[in-house]
Amino acid sequence: MDNWEQNKQFWEEGILTKASETQVGGSHYKHFKIQPYQFCYENNLNNLQSEVISYVARYPFKWKDNVAKQIEDLEKAKHSIELLIELIKNESN
Repeated sequence: MDNWEQNKQFWEEGILTKASETQVGGSHYKHFKIQPYQFCYENNLNNLQSEVISYVARYPFKWKDNVAKQIEDLEKAKHSIELLIELIKNESN
C-alpha cells in the first residue's frame, strides 16, 4: 500500500485529519461554502489574483473587532490589484 492509499484509509477511519479540514491560526475562512484556495485553484488564478480574493474574503471575519486591520487587509488587496495592473501594462509594451 503506497502512502496515498494509507493516508486515504486513515482519513476515512478518522485517524488523520485532512489539511483541507483544518485551519491554522483562526477560523476566518470556515465561514465559506468553498474555501478561497479551492476557488483559486479550480479557476487557475495566479498568486496576485488569489491574494485579492483571500484578503477581501477574510477581512470581516479575521478582524471583526479591529477596523484598522480590516482596512489593512483591503489595502493589501488594493496593492495586489495595482501590481496586476502594472504587470499588464508592462506586458502590453
